[in-house]
Amino acid sequence: WPGSGEIDLVETRGNAHYGNIGITRIMSTLHYGPPATANGFQDAWPKTTAEKFSSGPTWGDEFHTYWIDWTPQHIQLGVDNDMILNSQTPSNCYWGYGGFSGSNPWPADHCNAPFDQEFVIQLNVAVGGTLGFFPDGLDNAGYPKP
Repeated sequence: WPGSGEIDLVETRGNAHYGNIGITRIMSTLHYGPPATANGFQDAWPKTTAEKFSSGPTWGDEFHTYWIDWTPQHIQLGVDNDMILNSQTPSNCYWGYGGFSGSNPWPADHCNAPFDQEFVIQLNVAVGGTLGFFPDGLDNAGYPKP
């Protein structure tokens, strides 16, 4: 990982005490890059992520329909009738678009790699961690950082 790619149809911080980055915000993200063992950790997710804020108090107040439209030309991720992320296949392929250093582990004739194979779709409700998704110094309404 992330050399095999990851499609997060929806990811959220499942925490009511994290203000506008808690349960009122969802994100859709494509993670990809060279394997973590090659040249250190590299992931192009900042180039292929988007967010949406709930129109009501939180995303947990109603049922929602999350969807994906995945073709050789694009990967689109959304909720209900709204598109969250529209990732068009880059003309210089995902490897070139990511701006990675080192050798491309994916076949040169597979511009959509690593998103050119079967995937498991992930619904991610994060509850804590130390890799930056739960920033240090963020007010957790009187509770310690998860």
